[in-house]
Amino acid sequence: MLRIFLICLCFLTIQAAPAADTATEQGEIRWDRYGIPHIYGRTVEDACFGLGYAQMTNHAEQLLINVAAARGRYAEYFGAGPKDKFVTSDVFIRTMGSQRRAQQWLTQGGDEQRRYLRAFVDGVNAYAKDHKDTIPTDMRAVLPLTETDPLVVWQWTMQFGFQALGPMMIKRQWEAAADQGEPRRAASNAWAIAPSKSAAGTTMLMGNPHLDFGVNGVLSTDRETDPDRGVWQWMQAHVVIGDPERPSVNLTGVGFLGLPAISIGFNDRIAWTHTDNRAQTASLYELSLSGESYRWAGGTKPLVTQTDTVRVCNKAPECEDRAFSISHSVHGPVVTRKGNKALALRVTGLDAPSPFAQYWDMGRARNFQQFESAFSRLQMPFFYVIYADADGRIMIADGGRRPVRNGGTYEDYDRILPGDDPKQIWKGIVPWRALPKVIDPPSGFVQNANDSPWTTTFPPVLRQQDFPAWLSFDRMWPRSEVSARMLLSQPKFSYDDLVRAKFSTRMLMADRLLPELLAGVDAQAQPDEPTLAAVKVLREWDRTSDRNSRGSVLFLKWWQEYTKRMANSPRAGSVREPKFREQYDPSRPLETPTGIEDLAQALAALPDAAKIVVATYGALDVSWGEANRVVLVSRDANFTHPKPIADVPANGSEDSVGIIAKMNYLPEDERGRRIAVGGEGYVQIVEFTPQGPRAGTLLVYGNASRPGSPHIADQLPAYVDKRLLPALLSRAEVEKQTTRREVLRR
Repeated sequence: MLRIFLICLCFLTIQAAPAADTATEQGEIRWDRYGIPHIYGRTVEDACFGLGYAQMTNHAEQLLINVAAARGRYAEYFGAGPKDKFVTSDVFIRTMGSQRRAQQWLTQGGDEQRRYLRAFVDGVNAYAKDHKDTIPTDMRAVLPLTETDPLVVWQWTMQFGFQALGPMMIKRQWEAAADQGEPRRAASNAWAIAPSKSAAGTTMLMGNPHLDFGVNGVLSTDRETDPDRGVWQWMQAHVVIGDPERPSVNLTGVGFLGLPAISIGFNDRIAWTHTDNRAQTASLYELSLSGESYRWAGGTKPLVTQTDTVRVCNKAPECEDRAFSISHSVHGPVVTRKGNKALALRVTGLDAPSPFAQYWDMGRARNFQQFESAFSRLQMPFFYVIYADADGRIMIADGGRRPVRNGGTYEDYDRILPGDDPKQIWKGIVPWRALPKVIDPPSGFVQNANDSPWTTTFPPVLRQQDFPAWLSFDRMWPRSEVSARMLLSQPKFSYDDLVRAKFSTRMLMADRLLPELLAGVDAQAQPDEPTLAAVKVLREWDRTSDRNSRGSVLFLKWWQEYTKRMANSPRAGSVREPKFREQYDPSRPLETPTGIEDLAQALAALPDAAKIVVATYGALDVSWGEANRVVLVSRDANFTHPKPIADVPANGSEDSVGIIAKMNYLPEDERGRRIAVGGEGYVQIVEFTPQGPRAGTLLVYGNASRPGSPHIADQLPAYVDKRLLPALLSRAEVEKQTTRREVLRR
């Protein structure tokens, strides 16, 4: 009680203190009711200091966990882990040379970026000094942070996270000699609307990355102990540089913990977001070994080997150093071995040392030319960038540091490559001028939902044949079809139209397949009772997965049962999607795939699905939100033992049914409920009006993760109601909504 009183007393004292000019010049953070920091400072360095302090305020434990893992010292701080999981993580990071590279980047990245890094870690360390007692004892060993720490976190997040995600899944399949399913990929939606497509003649941008809920979501038992379980957890911030009333920079958005920049965001003049472009910026090479040499160019070549150690402290101060060997090939370091074979990993972007300088230049840009000048440096090795500005310009660019391949197609490189062929060594990086871009198209819009660059607007502007066949794939997915069809569904959009469209849960596959399924039942002589009951529910269904929708659970179960039946059909060996009569056709990207291939199997799957739904939920017309939930958790003082603190009905379903409001779910629990673990995470919609930007944002899983924080589940009501929270951009709006103020002294 005494501690609470003292905290409240300090809070009241701060609130009562006059906002003196000197305090504002030194920097301040004004916190709003959702735990979003509004950081004011004179310089970018002040803003970086504030970001470090604010990230620790909301996420101290997770930030330190990220740093521990990215350093390759996780086992030193937290022990070996189950089945030596933490040791394995450290060995991988040290094998990839992250710490050595970070030291090089510190100099190569330039003085400006180094000042940002120093200010950010100073802010982290200042918070830790001021609030040491709130940080778990074992995590204090990670402190203090140094200038290289954000650089190793960047590599862990990007090069060895996003970029290596697919190859590392393939690696695990190779080790197990078994298919482990589709590689886990990040996903996202993005739209940019030009004035010609806007009801008000304004430019608008929607950004919606689909990532895990991090440590605020329910994790599987195995995932709960993964060092990277919170690697892609967003935190939202508002950064104001200069005069608070007339700032030189007024930047809002989200960034990852441990990084001193806004990754997706907007200012008074420009806005941008990213989507996963499936760029092949990391490759695995299979080496044929003979001792410590490997087959190469018709002969052999020795591996270059060095020794390193991982320190393992299961119970301090009792520690041991475990030595291991790192073997390098011409392709990169060896990441696994099996018999006389090994896999080496090659990743682009290891020669891109100044990502934070680039992102601050993007965040400070005032027009298209300035933004393009910053982004074209390609310090971000991955992703599409989607852009809009107050001058009416829009763009999508298929970005990243794309290796120049020696012929072939995209599909040729979507596998493990032969490690003995010199032709597989890539030769440089595709320059910015040669990357696919759509700028100010006649359609008035660009969109992306992880589809190819050729389908980012309609009518198409880019042609695949004008680019190397190895550069990108040619495919729209059901979600990307829905995305493009939504923007083609009306001639112009208002801001409110865009919000409604973004939260749409209508299922494309229901529109395409349900009429044929129902007609098939109508043609049956004597449908059985389960079939007739199912048909009644599906006829009355609105074809959405809104929380109150009735029929969506039944349709999804039918879809799953039909898909399983067709996966075992003779046709499964000859086509990618045997359940469809018409396969995806790149010449008809908005109409295919479509049609039920085997109506008899589809009809047989319907009563089976109906029986399962009734047995699980007691009724055929169970609402989507009863069966599908968003559950958020908090943790104890040691940041362990997650405990649910919120349980609300979900809106949205998985990719396969074709939907804009994507959600990923765990398998059904013993009660038949599916718990969402990712998908709808951060949303921003920005409209550049003559009076300035109008913007709304939403971070579904909240802006904090610290034990007992009130800002884990406080944005859930907006998610449930399918609405955004108004972004506070002006000084007057922020002051009105301030719940706490902190003066920053560097």
